[in-house]
Amino acid sequence: MTTNDSGTSMVAVDEIKYTVDYTPATIEFDHFDELKSQLLQYTQQFESMEVNEATVKEAKKVKSKLNGLKKQVNDRRISIHKTYEQPYDAFKQKVDELIGIIDKAVKPIDTAAGALAEQDRERKRQMVEQTINEVAPEYGIDPANVPVRPTWLNASTSQSTFIRELGQDLLGIQDHAKKVIADREAVKAYAAANDMDPSGWLAQIDDHTSFVDIRPRMDTAMMQRKQEAEAAQKRAEAAAAVAALNQEQIGEKTVDTETGEVVAVEQMELEPEPKQDERKFVRAFRITATADQMWALADWMKANGIDYEPIKEARP
Repeated sequence: MTTNDSGTSMVAVDEIKYTVDYTPATIEFDHFDELKSQLLQYTQQFESMEVNEATVKEAKKVKSKLNGLKKQVNDRRISIHKTYEQPYDAFKQKVDELIGIIDKAVKPIDTAAGALAEQDRERKRQMVEQTINEVAPEYGIDPANVPVRPTWLNASTSQSTFIRELGQDLLGIQDHAKKVIADREAVKAYAAANDMDPSGWLAQIDDHTSFVDIRPRMDTAMMQRKQEAEAAQKRAEAAAAVAALNQEQIGEKTVDTETGEVVAVEQMELEPEPKQDERKFVRAFRITATADQMWALADWMKANGIDYEPIKEARP
């Protein structure tokens, strides 16, 4: 016996005795083997029974008798089962009542213990954060960038385990920061070497993407830029070639033969300059070539100081 704060005598938990008298019930199935043998003899004669128009009525009568016997056997089982479970159901009700009393007493203890455990976790969190604030700057790391592992707040986690894991995390953050710096420098250098704006690629580094993953994307962007420039140049050359077909040199002016407008021609200094005393010859040629080849030939003649002018072909 124990005494509570009010002086009332109480039974100690260790003194509460829990005993249950239980005698396993037995179910005797009298003459089971004899009944089984009789049923086998009776049913075997119908296993090979041929059911047709002549025997179907008799077969249905046999089926009805067998189903009646099956129901009789099963109904007896159900009746015994119900009787067998009655004492257990009454016993279970009493056990549930006792468990309810215990649960009611345990609930406030659980609530109080949970509150104390949460207070312990908060005290440990403060200790963990204070340690991080003291140690992280020694690694050149902002304490705000050091995540707190949930296991560090568990009562089962020792101080030595916490310090060891914190050191591992700080070294990992330090190595990652060095890698980010190296990746940023690599992006800047690669962008400068290929005349690219690095800002968009640097943003990907800040978004936790490594230079190893970014470089193929930069190569793809460069290839696309090159293809677009080549396509634009070809469009311009094609447009110039088409325009040249409709132009005619009249004196010192180039005239569009379709619109009659004077076409402005950019003056280009030719190198090398011809000597004043060199004789010049005029020859007429009919040249068959593509537009690109024509422009290449024109560039070569200009570069070598050779004058040329288009001759409008007589139309039939």
